[in-house]
Amino acid sequence: MIDPTDLKAGIGAGILTEAQAASLTALAHSRQGARTDLAAGDEPFELFRGFNEIFIMVGLGIITSGWIGLMSAMVLGSLQTFHTLIAGQTVVSAGLLWLLAEYFIRRRRMVGPAIMLSILWAGNAVFGLTQWFAQVFMVPNRISVHWCFPVCCRSWRFSCSGCGSVCLLPWR
Repeated sequence: MIDPTDLKAGIGAGILTEAQAASLTALAHSRQGARTDLAAGDEPFELFRGFNEIFIMVGLGIITSGWIGLMSAMVLGSLQTFHTLIAGQTVVSAGLLWLLAEYFIRRRRMVGPAIMLSILWAGNAVFGLTQWFAQVFMVPNRISVHWCFPVCCRSWRFSCSGCGSVCLLPWR
């Protein structure tokens, strides 16, 4: 903190005016009020440092919803090879989230977007892993209504002898 005698010396040398010295003293006292109860080396916890973080978080939400829509349209266009497509999308999404985190956390030091990007990173990882190990089009072999259902199931039997499908309705 600047000593009051230094401020008076600055006024005497013509570096500062009386108004500037009073403003600087008021600023120093207001900043010190939040930091007097902290231990040495601690910083005060600030969740949001400005309203611009909220706007950035809203923008990240809009970009995320658009990205999800774009990736969903790509997956619906190619359902046959969706495993590799989703794996690629997850890797690309992780890279974009990493770059955004580098900018908003490391350079801008914003807490709100850091929390949101961490949640999006975790959601991306969970989605990618569950979709990679999912078997969406898995159909059981023995308990399904087969294409020969009307031909093979002609009685009240519950199991078809020809194809192994299950008869749901009696066929006469």
